Amino acid sequence: MCTPCKKGTYKETDSTQACGACPVNTYNPDLNAKASSSCRACPLNAFTNSVGQTSSSACQCSSWTYLVAAADSFEILCKPCPIGATCSGSVGCGLRTSPFACKIFGEWVRDVSSDEFRLLSCPIGYKLDNSTGHDNYACKKCLKGYYVQDSGDPDDSCRKCPSSATCLNGAPPIFQAAIVTGEIELDGLPEEGGEQENVWQALMEALTHLLSVDISRIALPNQNRRVQRRGQKNVFEIVGEASQAGALSEVLKSRNLASQLSSQLSRDYSMNITAQVLGGDFAESLVKRPVGEIWEEVCTHALAPHSLAYTAFDSYCSHPCHAVPSTLPVPHG
Repeated sequence: MCTPCKKGTYKETDSTQACGACPVNTYNPDLNAKASSSCRACPLNAFTNSVGQTSSSACQCSSWTYLVAAADSFEILCKPCPIGATCSGSVGCGLRTSPFACKIFGEWVRDVSSDEFRLLSCPIGYKLDNSTGHDNYACKKCLKGYYVQDSGDPDDSCRKCPSSATCLNGAPPIFQAAIVTGEIELDGLPEEGGEQENVWQALMEALTHLLSVDISRIALPNQNRRVQRRGQKNVFEIVGEASQAGALSEVLKSRNLASQLSSQLSRDYSMNITAQVLGGDFAESLVKRPVGEIWEEVCTHALAPHSLAYTAFDSYCSHPCHAVPSTLPVPHG
């Protein structure tokens, strides 16, 4: 009795002969294949782990590429990894797995038709490079002392921070900045190793959520990010507008913040850690403006074209109070 071949197999003639498996580095998604040519080859530089594969997803690309199955051309291929998506060491391309194989900066999404990853935006303090070709996609961090106004605009660039402003972690200038200092004591930390090293990042992300501040505004005086254990203080600093420092200080002193922080670490990061938040002191005016100096913001494009909320500014220039030209551009938006 002739039996139709299953996916991943084939036989040359209708007979009682058993179906043969498609060889390694090939696959066959169809039933009742009648020729070895029905076994489709994986794209260049891709391989399978065994015979008899039924889908293109079984084709694994080399570590420095990722698999693309284009819907518009029905073509599959191994795409070179963009610069900004490569992992350190021998891990290779971070886009090969979901979730990504390593921490990759920026918002990466897959195009529906081409199946290629595209880089849409970067974190604060990083310049977006997505206009010079797929292989060059990257979020490039601004040098210390520089900032980028809009990390979602590939035409924006890193600019030198004005001398009388604060640009923490490459964020846009704050001309009346204040620093709020907090301390956290932790109980129940994991042992030394990879998980322990992730505690700082989890703490900062949880704080940004609870305090409604961007993570770029948090500074860690302890540069090695070694988390101190019970009875030792972990110091962090939040930089922001001086007008908001008082309210932020009061939130840090709130009795509920510690329990909320512990709950979020448990819920979102599976960390059974008890946190106690201390401090909340703040000092105004990190950088003082020279006497007689004012700043005018030069408007170039709107971040929200259909909103009256705010406008982005590409450059800052100072003028003495007694010599402000009457032709200064007037901000709008």
